[in-house]
Amino acid sequence: MSLKSRKDSDVNKNAHIGFSLGGSIALNSLINHWYSSASSGASTVDIAFRVAGPVYSSSQISHGLPGITLEIIACKLLYFFVAGLAASLPDRIEKRDKNGIPLVEGHRAFSHSLLLLAALSIVFFTLDLIIGSWMKASAEYIAGSIFFGLWSAIFWHVMADMCTKQGVKIFWPSEKSFGLFPKFLRPTNNSPFALFILLLFVGMIAFLFAQGTVGF
Repeated sequence: MSLKSRKDSDVNKNAHIGFSLGGSIALNSLINHWYSSASSGASTVDIAFRVAGPVYSSSQISHGLPGITLEIIACKLLYFFVAGLAASLPDRIEKRDKNGIPLVEGHRAFSHSLLLLAALSIVFFTLDLIIGSWMKASAEYIAGSIFFGLWSAIFWHVMADMCTKQGVKIFWPSEKSFGLFPKFLRPTNNSPFALFILLLFVGMIAFLFAQGTVGF
């Protein structure tokens, strides 16, 4: 891999980590808000959708994290650690040539598709139903944190790539690529505008955190 290709890869990796961590904060906050607004559900819903524990806003953090436990800390650390670690996973598992360059037919295809996200969800729910009753609740929450960190990382990686000009084959095996907005408004990878979108997204999450709308 050339020096330029390696540099571009590092930029992409850092951008995906930023999207993954910022998005994971927003996603966990949204799910907790939904969960607290809904009636109490089955244990599978509880484990699957509240794996990172209660959300702590900026005001709660300033008051000493009420109700925090070692289990909640462990779940949160695992959730965000896996989200950051797996941020570039879709790019790493797609087809590439001997120089590490993505093959056209394999680039942003299955590894960036709704099919992969749906398959991961089905696997997790199935495993939870089969072995969940054998595990202690704390172990099940920890396993759920790892899974949901992985799912969130892939989801936000796809969202980030859908902001770029190339788009994503989100409905693979269809070869048609899609973006979040019209192609002429999307930047190319590693362009200054792409960096601006990342900084805008991270800045928005930071603003919502400061306002108490989202939390860790």
